[in-house]
Amino acid sequence: MGLGRCSAGLFATLLILAAGCIPRAAQHQSTLDAATLAIRRGELDAARALVEAAIAATRADPDPAWNRRFTLLLSEIQIRRHDLSQARHLLAIGPPDGTPPDRLQARRHFLQGWAQMLDGDRKGAGVVLEQARHLAADAGDGDLDLDIDVVTGITDLQLGRREEGESRLRGVLAASAARSDRYHQAVALLNLGYGELVQKRYDAALTWLERVIAFKDLSETTVYADALNNAGICYSRLGLFDRAIESQRRAVESHKGHARREYEQARR
Repeated sequence: MGLGRCSAGLFATLLILAAGCIPRAAQHQSTLDAATLAIRRGELDAARALVEAAIAATRADPDPAWNRRFTLLLSEIQIRRHDLSQARHLLAIGPPDGTPPDRLQARRHFLQGWAQMLDGDRKGAGVVLEQARHLAADAGDGDLDLDIDVVTGITDLQLGRREEGESRLRGVLAASAARSDRYHQAVALLNLGYGELVQKRYDAALTWLERVIAFKDLSETTVYADALNNAGICYSRLGLFDRAIESQRRAVESHKGHARREYEQARR
């Protein structure tokens, strides 16, 4: 898989890092941001290349937290690729002895719970995700709180706890809206829509999915493409075939070249 639509930005980031024009911490943050953007666009090979280079570059970094951050991000990429054995190998690398609980330990627990959920151990995943939630609350990591609630909501839906799952996802929607975080809003909307779709409530599903599609600034992300795909299914079931064809066409175009598995959608 090539770098696709985000290649120019990623190469620009690499050139900046190579030039050494910005402080070390800012360099690391630029790489982290570029890799996160690539992940959201489904460019997992590009993200992995950035992160693996960053891991090598930060092994002797004065701040060991950066190496931990990039190692955790690499494990997230492997989870999204459904390479759970490699993800577990990376997650087995714990912080140095004596490291106090922090947001990186909270994220490590979250990723372990997510991997368990994808592996079918939903009850075990719930326990680990609750541990991650307590650590994240202590660390004050708002982004991680939302990620945990998304995966917990999906887990609840898969376990048949529909009311709990929907409540959790609605909470993500409200919290991310309050923070003007459109990406997490879209993730929550997608899963609320998918929950209605699997119940064959196609009109209700579209009330959520069409809100994702209205977020034009997210049009290059996989969550947007998944919303288009699911909306196409709903239009088809409702007999709106022209709209279904157009939605599916746009979804295929957006997905093109994106070999990925993600947590945003509750389907397996």
